[in-house]
Amino acid sequence: MGRHFGTDGIRGVAGVDLTPQLATAAASAAARVIGKGRGHVVVGADTRISSDMISYAAAAGLAAQGLDAWMAGVIPTPAVAMLAPRTGAEFGIVVSASHNPYEYNGIKLFGPDGYKLPDSSEDAVEAVLEGMLAGTEPICAGRDRIGKVVDYSEGQAVYSDFAASSVKGSLKGLKVVLDCANGAASYIAPGAFRRLGAEVVAINDRPDGLNINSRCGATSPEGLAEAVKKLGCDVGFAFDGDADRCIMADESGNVLDGDFEMAMLARHMKEEGRLGGDAVVATPYSNLGFAEALEKLGLRQLTAGNGDRYVLEMMRQQGLNLGGEQSGHILMLDLSTTGDGLLTALRLAAMVRSGGRRASEMASLMRKYPQGQRAVKVAHKDRLSGNAAIAEAIREAELGLMGKGRVFVRASGTEPVVRIMVEAADGRSVDAILERLAELVGEQLS
Repeated sequence: MGRHFGTDGIRGVAGVDLTPQLATAAASAAARVIGKGRGHVVVGADTRISSDMISYAAAAGLAAQGLDAWMAGVIPTPAVAMLAPRTGAEFGIVVSASHNPYEYNGIKLFGPDGYKLPDSSEDAVEAVLEGMLAGTEPICAGRDRIGKVVDYSEGQAVYSDFAASSVKGSLKGLKVVLDCANGAASYIAPGAFRRLGAEVVAINDRPDGLNINSRCGATSPEGLAEAVKKLGCDVGFAFDGDADRCIMADESGNVLDGDFEMAMLARHMKEEGRLGGDAVVATPYSNLGFAEALEKLGLRQLTAGNGDRYVLEMMRQQGLNLGGEQSGHILMLDLSTTGDGLLTALRLAAMVRSGGRRASEMASLMRKYPQGQRAVKVAHKDRLSGNAAIAEAIREAELGLMGKGRVFVRASGTEPVVRIMVEAADGRSVDAILERLAELVGEQLS
């Protein structure tokens, strides 16, 4: 039986890979391993058409182990991370496939402290889950231990209050575009900005179950950038489906990714004494210009493995409060235990409002090296690590860059694709290497 937990929980095509049966067993297994008694678990979901099916199947698994399922409804992933410790939950469950298309869904687990589970805990849940699916472990604890399913939609307001309270002062006078990706931010983000006084133009805020992340949001921020420029707004922010990512656009319609956001936040948090040290944690995918920007600020870049859980692990080890990914997954441990797109947007918006500088001026502290990325759909991503032809092509490309660029090729942990990133001093080299590697990866792993 294959492993169910990947780099960010369980994920797959809903009804095919991620079935109601799997969701029930996974929640029951988590209750067995993480749950400590007859308490409750906060359950949240995004706007996918399959989210009701999966979240209520998970609720059945919790009730089967004697835990109450507090159903928070459509709510951002970081909201569950906040609500779990605040309500004294045994743990938290989020039903979402984040930035993936609507046909995917997933299950993410947060511990009672609001942090994502460490690998060791996921391994323990995985072992019990395998037993349940094989029929050697009972999914139900017995007739004397049956929990309830409880409406906890009030959690949405609790999180909204928390997010708004993260901003000191007002956003009055700021005109903002919010691209909600037709996802979990649709019902919360515009309201949080408006209650702080901002003039808000919300786009892609009408989810229908099928349009989440569809040519919008953090994975397609071009529409956001166009709207900001066309409407004469001060700044714009795009979230992904579960609102744990945020991508920014300045007043001129320039897209500012997570590297720009972290550079701006690093300067601000250093000035306020909130960094917790002299470094920021990023991944190998962060642009070379990001490290240069940090150096100008008297700071260092520490590099963790790809994935927010590894960024978080290094941040906690080093006692640092800022880290993240180029994708806009920003962690600010002085505010939250996980990446939070809304908190990121609110802090950046407050910086624009109070700093007396336009967003483009704030972003000018970083120069971005030409960089390109490609996601190649393949049939056998598991064969990447042992492919000699691809390894040799990567080596030749890196030699040709002569130390003035980088090449990364990795298999996605959540989709049947291989991701390629190339960075160089000039755009033509980036395009040529990307094209060559994408073609080779497609041929070798099809």
